[in-house]
Amino acid sequence: MGGLYLTTYNQGLETCFTIGEEIDCYRDEMELLSKLSYYTTHTDIAFKIGATGKMRCLQDHTWVNRFETILTCVGLSDVTLERSLRRRKAQKSC
Repeated sequence: MGGLYLTTYNQGLETCFTIGEEIDCYRDEMELLSKLSYYTTHTDIAFKIGATGKMRCLQDHTWVNRFETILTCVGLSDVTLERSLRRRKAQKSC
């Protein structure tokens, strides 16, 4: 199970997460206090958001995904990444 990630709002977070479903944000101290009060009395909702956020992270926000994006941006193919990962796995099993 994941914990609720409550963070300051930053422009662009919506491109990585669904706010209110996978993470939640606050814009000022009053909103933070309000959300803390809400989530401490609605722990089921906090746990659900936390679990959904954890699933999203494990699916989309891994180092492998980040490096795949970087390698694609610099013109290296997905095949190169796949080959490297297989080689690394083989080395670990020795």
